Amino acid sequence: MKEVTTTLERTVRETLTKTETITTTTTLAPGAPYTTTVTKTETVTVTTPRITEPGTVDPVADIGDIEEESVLWYLRLLQNNFDKISRSIKGGEALESAIREVFSGIGVKEHHVKIALQESKLICKDFENWSDEKSKEFCWVLKDVSMPTLIVANKMDLKTAPENFKRIQEAYPE
Repeated sequence: MKEVTTTLERTVRETLTKTETITTTTTLAPGAPYTTTVTKTETVTVTTPRITEPGTVDPVADIGDIEEESVLWYLRLLQNNFDKISRSIKGGEALESAIREVFSGIGVKEHHVKIALQESKLICKDFENWSDEKSKEFCWVLKDVSMPTLIVANKMDLKTAPENFKRIQEAYPE
């Protein structure tokens, strides 16, 4: 005999929790005194983004999160193409050109790569010996020079706007 119970629960935070319990009962032989019961419970929780009211979030933190995500995107591109870049360099291609090739699909030019290498002090360093920290620093600079961030301060009619705008200007003076 197999019994399946499924429970769905929605919480206040827009989290949907699905719990499924499967109970299987097996009798070894008709009339036998032994019965085996196996119960498996699996819970899956999915949290959906919560819509917030205007003026209730920290715009400085939001900007920081977006910047960090962009840099992590660049870093994943660099790390996922490590072997390709290394092969190109070993084949005689310049480091700047090999890196540009990987990032060309998102508009990165060779002069962006050169600037990032210089500012992160990796211009004369062996690519295969870059630390994770230096790779991330390189990606920060490369993102900044190849895809500058434009902050659009909308919702200026809210009562929290003047204070938030001042905080954004202090955190991102450029």
